[in-house]
Amino acid sequence: MSNYLKKNKVLTNVYYQKSLGEPGIGGMLAPLVKSDQLSGDFYRVDRSKSDKSPDVTLVRAPGSAGQRQERKGRSIDNFRCVDHVLTEEIPFELLEGTQEFQVIEEQMQTASDIVTAIKTAHEREVHDIAWAANLGAFKSLLGGGHTPTVKWDAAGAAIKADLLTAKDAVYKKTGKRANTVVMSTEVFNKISTQDNEIRDVIKYTQNGMVTLEKLASYLEVETCIVPYFLADTTPGVSEEKDFLWQGDHCGVYYVDKSSQSRQKITFATTFYYDTMKRRWMQVYTGYSEETESEEVKVSAFWDLKVIDKECGYGIADVLA
Repeated sequence: MSNYLKKNKVLTNVYYQKSLGEPGIGGMLAPLVKSDQLSGDFYRVDRSKSDKSPDVTLVRAPGSAGQRQERKGRSIDNFRCVDHVLTEEIPFELLEGTQEFQVIEEQMQTASDIVTAIKTAHEREVHDIAWAANLGAFKSLLGGGHTPTVKWDAAGAAIKADLLTAKDAVYKKTGKRANTVVMSTEVFNKISTQDNEIRDVIKYTQNGMVTLEKLASYLEVETCIVPYFLADTTPGVSEEKDFLWQGDHCGVYYVDKSSQSRQKITFATTFYYDTMKRRWMQVYTGYSEETESEEVKVSAFWDLKVIDKECGYGIADVLA
């Protein structure tokens, strides 16, 4: 017989609240936008197709028609939320003779592990659209990128100037000021521990160590992120893990964190399906006669979309 997994309201409410903002930065670069339909439309900008014609006068002469132009590079695209689901068994022998509250504890721990696996899947999706292994890959992925003339761990480095160059590049292409900087752990560890322009400024104005909040203030962005996110180096072969966001690189992005509109300029968006009858992240528990085990299943519907790739810019190979 098939199993009888049923929605567990308690666990569903707990994990629904956690969303996909942790662990990692997936929800910070591709904020969640709610949908009450599995599929729908959103507004996409393609800068390569925008009108490149020279400026024309907007003054209308008496008796003449006003200027007209075609709206290019704007299109309506569609998303379709896909179910991301994973089921795990809790063997009968593990639960034999245990009390009811201990069974619930085991279900909660199992559900937590599965939710982490689903969040990892989302983190990998965001990583694949936002991060690259070298300058050429950043240019191909985001449409732009550069390397510093002076490495950030060398004398004479101009860290803030390099980041301002990247922010200006985003602004010139999109009209939006980049508000989010992502740097690998390797880069952050270097520039926060050695004597450089950042430490000098913080030492004389704010005292103490270099924190992400102080760094964001110095770089004039809303958010500075160092993703301490671990992933299997060789899945299924060993338990060894390493940082997913690797390399001595930085990414600069404009992210619309507040608007829930589908018609907005932003780097990326995670559309998620959610209704009162079917919450977007749900936990199911039940007993399977097939496997003679308690089972826990977690399910989440989403679709990750790049809205405007030119809201992102890469600075590659910043360390000597």
